[in-house]
Amino acid sequence: MPPPRSLLDPEQLKFHLRRGQPILGMSGSLPNDGPLSSWMKGVEDARPLQCINMPGTHDSCSWNPQTIVRPILQNQQRPLLNQLRDGIRVLDLRFGGRDGALRLFHGELMLDSTAELVDILWGCYQFVESHPTEALLVFLKIDNGSMDAFVRGAIRNLLTSALARDFWLLDAAVRASNLGSCRGKMILLRRFEWDDGPLGIDLTKWPGMPLSGKFQVPYFDGQSAWIEDLFQFDMGSVAARSVTEAKWAALRDHLERAQKDLDPTSIYFGFASGAGQVNSHYVTPKTMAIGAHTGHPLSDTTGVNNILHSWVREQLDGQRRIGVILFDFYNAPTGLVEDIVRGQPPFS
Repeated sequence: MPPPRSLLDPEQLKFHLRRGQPILGMSGSLPNDGPLSSWMKGVEDARPLQCINMPGTHDSCSWNPQTIVRPILQNQQRPLLNQLRDGIRVLDLRFGGRDGALRLFHGELMLDSTAELVDILWGCYQFVESHPTEALLVFLKIDNGSMDAFVRGAIRNLLTSALARDFWLLDAAVRASNLGSCRGKMILLRRFEWDDGPLGIDLTKWPGMPLSGKFQVPYFDGQSAWIEDLFQFDMGSVAARSVTEAKWAALRDHLERAQKDLDPTSIYFGFASGAGQVNSHYVTPKTMAIGAHTGHPLSDTTGVNNILHSWVREQLDGQRRIGVILFDFYNAPTGLVEDIVRGQPPFS
C-alpha cells in the first residue's frame, strides 16, 4: 500500500525548511531517524497524556544565539529537528512580533533575522506527519513585545488556518485526551492571553517568578497543572555547587509530588533548567545543566542533568510518574532522555 498523500505542499515545505534552517537545523529534509524517533509507538493508546513521562526542552530554539552574551542565552546544543529525532516531545517556543512577522526570541534577543515561527511549525508538521505514532506538546509564549493587533492576527492565521487544523488539537476536548487521539498531532500549551474562543490548554495563570519556583495552575474545571520553574537565584556570594543543589532540591520535591499523585487529570511540568545566579558569571544555564569541572571551589559543580539522571535510574526501576521534564542541554549526559521514556508508570 502506498504511503498516504502528504498534507504539506512540497514547494512550501522546502521554502519553510530553508528559511527556518538556522533554528530547525536542516534544509530540505529531516535528520536521519534515531532509536527514539518513534518511542511513543510503544505507549498504549488509552493512556492519558497526563500519565506519560515526557522529555522536553526549555527555550527550544536557543541553540545557536549569535551574541557576545551567548553563554547566558544558549540553552541547547542541537537544532530543533534533531531534538525531535532524539525523542524530545515537548517544545518551548518563544516569539514576538518584529518586521511584520512572528520571529523567535530569547527575552529581548531575536534568535535569527530570517526564520519565522511559521517555519518552525512547518518543521514540526513534517515531523508528526512522517512519525504518525508521535504527539508533540508545544508551549507558545510571547517573549518579546506584547499581544498587539498584529500579533493577535498573526497567531489567529497561524493556528486556525485549514492546514493548522489538520495538525493542531486546539479545542476543549484535548484537556482530557489520551495518546491515541493525539498521535500525529500537536497540542498547544498556551502562555498568552486569548479571548477569541478555545485555543489549546490555557496556562496563562503561570506566575512570573514565585519564590519557591513551585506553583499550581488551573487549566480546566477541577484539573491542575503542577509546575516547578525555579530559574533564577539570588543567594549572595555562594559557590556554584550551592546553586545547582538548590535547583535540584526544588525539582526533586516536585518530582516526588508527581510520584505520589494518583489523580490522572493532574499534569506535571518540571524544569531542570535555570538561568543561574544573579550577577554571577560562573553559574550559566550550561553550568546549571551539565556542570563545570574547573577544580576551583567557586565554579566547580555537578550539573542538574547529571544529578537527575542518577535519580531517574534509581526511581524509575519502579516505573513511577514524573510527568514532563524540560531540559537545557538535554543530550548530556548520554542516556538521559532514553531512561525517562523507558520508565513509564503503570497504567490499566
